[in-house]
Amino acid sequence: MRPLSRKESQEATRAALREAAAREIARRGFAATTIDSIAASAGFTRGAFYSNYTSKLDLLLEVLEEIQSEELHAWQNMIESAASLEAMLEAMARRFDDFAKGQTQGLLAIELRLEARRNPEFARHYAVTGQRLMDLTLQMAENLTGRAGLPASDAQPIALAIRAMAIGLELDIEARGAGRLSPGSIMALMLGSMLQPRAAAPSAAPAAG
Repeated sequence: MRPLSRKESQEATRAALREAAAREIARRGFAATTIDSIAASAGFTRGAFYSNYTSKLDLLLEVLEEIQSEELHAWQNMIESAASLEAMLEAMARRFDDFAKGQTQGLLAIELRLEARRNPEFARHYAVTGQRLMDLTLQMAENLTGRAGLPASDAQPIALAIRAMAIGLELDIEARGAGRLSPGSIMALMLGSMLQPRAAAPSAAPAAG
């Protein structure tokens, strides 16, 4: 096996740090996850961390983008390959239920959003990542509305609704109780409602002659 190039070695180190960060957040929570705990979990030193990331927040922002991008691409594939809208929504429900089990992504998304509110310097980094994720979500919503035969103008509100629902449902413990609908089922139900064709507005009655 050939040795890794400098660029490949750096990316392997960054990937290991991202995986370690996700593990540590799931195990310890956001506040208790430190640079030292991430580096140790990945098998690296603190120096190796700072050779790749400037701060814990920058690393966690990259973790969030990687997780959400993977899910958005998976949803894109389901939209394109499903035999019908019903089959697509069922597949989305199953995928979202699997995604929501750990709650890690939802907690991380909320913590980073709050930090962006408090920290103007970090807010600039957060806005760039947030826009990339919104662009991916909007692209997915455009495919979704196209599949449903809805006007392109519906894509943006649906994209915003999906992002809000994803975080809210992942964090909603009550939705996981016995006898209740799963988060994925609720997501599919809401999306199904938004994708229903709307009746045309009735035309004005002719004026009396």
